[in-house]
Amino acid sequence: MARTLHPSRFCSSLPTLRHRPPRWIDNVRGFSSVPSLYARAQAELPTSRNPSQQSVSGAIRNVNAVDLPEDFGLLDDTFIMPTGSRLPSVWRDPVERALLEFDRMRYHVYNFVSLLIYRFSPPRGQRPSLGLRQTAPTAAVLHKRLYTAFADYDPPFFRPVVTNALYHAFRSRLFYRPRGQTCRWTLHNYTRRVKCVSDRAARLPVQGAAIRQAVVRIWAKQSLERWDEKGKLVPGSDQVKEIKEWVVLQRRVVGGKESPWVIWGMIGEEQIGEEGHVWGR
Repeated sequence: MARTLHPSRFCSSLPTLRHRPPRWIDNVRGFSSVPSLYARAQAELPTSRNPSQQSVSGAIRNVNAVDLPEDFGLLDDTFIMPTGSRLPSVWRDPVERALLEFDRMRYHVYNFVSLLIYRFSPPRGQRPSLGLRQTAPTAAVLHKRLYTAFADYDPPFFRPVVTNALYHAFRSRLFYRPRGQTCRWTLHNYTRRVKCVSDRAARLPVQGAAIRQAVVRIWAKQSLERWDEKGKLVPGSDQVKEIKEWVVLQRRVVGGKESPWVIWGMIGEEQIGEEGHVWGR
């Protein structure tokens, strides 16, 4: 059963972030995370109970916006419509399907409200542009750049388009690549239209800072050809497979300036639950 959201979600401020423990999936298309700002602030506070002691929220507000980390985890209540066998049938399970469709519309409204606040809450002259029509094409470009550079063993080329944690994860995979092996990644064609399925924003516990995340569906036929140190093609590596991915883009507003989109991580089909909520985040 889908979770019920309180009407207070339509408040005048953006929802804050709640940290989730990191969990990496084996193929590195995982999620990035860092220790919670609340936990860091709590650790820095003295243990005395002096009434004049600074509160945790006060310590967080004193964090310099420039020093904010970029890996906050996946925003809570990110909803992705299940696909395949996880999607209830209209004929065999009409009630569950109707509830899912209702949830999709409801989260779409919540996301839209969060984007309006993200757009218009800053003072004039510092308001970020939404560029809703550019989100999906941007994800497709960054997706190609990341995988092409990863196959070509070119970390400096994909470094600007990923978060720190995802960059180090891909670097570690390159470190364990067999010596002398060369690769070539090819995107043959998209099996479905590249589409943004979730776009939401949240304020950060620092004055004038916010974060926005968009989930873009990219289903495509791909291949990763590999050659050993002798130049021989690894058997089976030229096989074309359909890969279903949901690419998570992220951008921040710090000090009234909006950063460019970067890839925060990828969501695999197996990580989308029957209620549309993401597992392993």
